[in-house]
Parts: sequence; C-alpha cells; structure tokens
Amino acid sequence: MELDSILYTSVAGTFALHEYNYDCRLVDSNGAIVPSTELIAVTPDTTQGSTSYTTSMSESFSASGGFFGADPTATIGGSVTFGHSVTRSIPDIGISNRSITADGQNASWTLQVAGEAPAQHASMEFTTQMLFRVPTKPGPQPKYGLKVEFNSLVFDDDHNGTDYHDRTAAIMMPHLGTTKLVEWGDRGMYCVLKPEIVKLMTPVVP
Repeated sequence: MELDSILYTSVAGTFALHEYNYDCRLVDSNGAIVPSTELIAVTPDTTQGSTSYTTSMSESFSASGGFFGADPTATIGGSVTFGHSVTRSIPDIGISNRSITADGQNASWTLQVAGEAPAQHASMEFTTQMLFRVPTKPGPQPKYGLKVEFNSLVFDDDHNGTDYHDRTAAIMMPHLGTTKLVEWGDRGMYCVLKPEIVKLMTPVVP
C-alpha cells in the first residue's frame, strides 16, 4: 500500500519545526493488530545528506492475490510482481526509517527538519510504501485497515526563556479537540493527532 501526504513546515512566531513522525500498522475491523500478518518490505530508506529520495518497491510472489493501488493482481501456479516508483524532493529534510523496531509489524518514519533550513517556511510531499503478507483462505477475506499514527514536534527558538512557549501551549490546548499536546523539554511540544484507520479493499481469493 502507498501513503501520500503533504506536510506544511511553516510554524508561526518563533517556533520552529523539529520533526514529523509516522507509525503505520495493518489492523482488523476492530482496530487491533493481527498477529498472523507480517510486514515484509517498506520504503523509503533512511537518507543521509540527500536532497531527494525515491520510494520504490518491487516484490514477486507465487500463487498470490492482492491489490497494488486500485489494481487487483492475482495468479495461480505462477508469480506476480508488485511494483511502483515515486521520486520526491526533500530539501533540508532527513528521513529515518524506524520500521519493524517495536512489534515487528510497524512501518515507521521520522522526518527531521534543520533549524535554519528554508524548509522551515515551505511544504513538501512525503510518499511511503509498505507491503504486508496476509494469510488468506478461499472465499471472502477479513476486513483490514491501515492504522496511521502521526505527530509533529515544534519548539520555541527565541532563546528568551519559556514564557512564549507556555502562553502558546495554554491558548492552544482548549481548542484542539482530539489532538493532544505532549511536552518535550521546557520549550517544545509534540502535537499528536488522533490515530486514523483507512479501510482497505481486499480481493476475493478463488
């Protein structure tokens, strides 16, 4: 599956963006991780000093049925190849691939933004791909969804104490609804969005 997003990196006042964090897992209709599923490939990889990255995945399987995007793929007694490639520009952004570090099923990335980078006042597209192996049997398949957890980290960079950060956090908190603020040090805060579950189409296996 592929996840496309647009990130706005401009923050008001003397706040600066520090990082974005993505955590994705395949879940059942109740939102629970299915132990029998397996994350077998993720992209993009960690970057070091790059100004662009390519999200590319190509995997071959025998006697498989599945979807890549909106297109069904299926074969019996042969093999099927999933493949797609996207190139994105990432000026002043570092990507850290943290996948399969917790429960073995998480597809996770951290995007770090340099403090004085032009990207602090721009926007960027971020595309990820992940491939899960899901046990199947003849007939209708279980309903799956992609659970996406996302947060951003900002900090006050005015070097004049914590007052501006404290006042900003106090004003924001009553108006955030399901979004939460989590303190990071004395002048930073994570903005944690409510997890979203995107329903996935599942093919019928002959």
